[in-house]
Amino acid sequence: MTFRKMNNSELVQIADILPPTTPVSAPIDSGIYFFLLMIIVAAAVLWSLRSSKQKLKRLRKKFQQGKIDNRQCAFQLAGLLGPVVNTATSSAQKDSQHWQEYISALQLARYSRRGLANEAMTKLLREAERWL
Repeated sequence: MTFRKMNNSELVQIADILPPTTPVSAPIDSGIYFFLLMIIVAAAVLWSLRSSKQKLKRLRKKFQQGKIDNRQCAFQLAGLLGPVVNTATSSAQKDSQHWQEYISALQLARYSRRGLANEAMTKLLREAERWL
């Protein structure tokens, strides 16, 4: 077998060969898009949880430093727990006796004239990690 030497014009013609494009009616691989969507949703949920825990940590620090009083702390804590209270996944928690006691103590801290003692407010802040 002998090989012949190609000239430049023949090499250019070979280089011009392009693969065919996919037809417009070709199905899109929806599995990849679904997988990417699930990754984005999971990242958003994890970021939200992490953000809530960081906010709780900052709230606890402000309370311990005395920058906010019991009532302000209780209102901010209720704001942090708001999404947890409204989610359907926490329905089992809402039915538990411990959850009802926690919410009543939080309401007492928010709306009573005397509020709660510092120790009780610290306990509410510690227990809030369980619900976030």
